[in-house]
Amino acid sequence: MYENLKNKTVLYIEDDQFIREQTASLLNVVFENVLTANNGEEGLQLFSKNSEKIHAIVTDINMPILTGIQMSKELKSDKNFNTPIIGVSAYSDDDNMLNEANDLFTLYLRKPIEIKDLIDAIEEVIL
Repeated sequence: MYENLKNKTVLYIEDDQFIREQTASLLNVVFENVLTANNGEEGLQLFSKNSEKIHAIVTDINMPILTGIQMSKELKSDKNFNTPIIGVSAYSDDDNMLNEANDLFTLYLRKPIEIKDLIDAIEEVIL
């Protein structure tokens, strides 16, 4: 299962250390490489260093330093940017922000997310 994802790289951005580590560990079973960052600023840095090999970005919306929305706006300001971004949030108040940023995310998922649903979403935006 998920053989078509074995050679793919995902950038996973989550400010909660426990969630980030647990989810990345599970994603590493499926994907060749999972890069992790704990905020949007780190996500931007990792993407700029690895943009050629990143197939999808999964980002929390509400994070310190640089939110997932701010990071996505920065990435999408580059006209050549075409990597799919999946936005993830547990907070309903983010819905107001998302209405303004509808075009920033390829998909949007609400926490809590089952790992199978996350992998299926990544597969959907990559393939």
